[in-house]
Amino acid sequence: MNIIKINNLHKKWMEYAIIQAKIALINNEMPIGSIIIKNNKIISTGHNQILTTNNPLGHAEIIAIQKATIKNKNHKLTNSYIYITKEPCLMCIGAILNTKIKNIIFGSYNIINENKNNILNSYLLNKNIIYTGGVYKNKCDLLLKYFIKKNLL
Repeated sequence: MNIIKINNLHKKWMEYAIIQAKIALINNEMPIGSIIIKNNKIISTGHNQILTTNNPLGHAEIIAIQKATIKNKNHKLTNSYIYITKEPCLMCIGAILNTKIKNIIFGSYNIINENKNNILNSYLLNKNIIYTGGVYKNKCDLLLKYFIKKNLL
């Protein structure tokens, strides 16, 4: 597993993922957004739709991947980047790896399962994956905290 040096272009793309997270929030979904970049262009976007579709697979990453593979007319998304406002779960990591996306950039860290990082690190270690977190972490964290606070009151 490699770590990518974050530059202004990565920040620009993460801002688009944050827009997707805000769309999810407007729809009373957990504010998680994702975009997929290929050849320096957005080829797909996704935001959480678990509650609105009653589908536990309605994660932002899965939706973005489905759209991208349809648009690409190929189940592989080599030479692509996926930007996600929250560290991907194991299901989404599996989908990302199956599409051969090698660049994962995310905002908020997933602190629900501390052991997950050990699982991910050991699994991704030999996959030559670029896996980097913390891009606009504060913005992404604020969206998540707002959603949780709003739904607890």
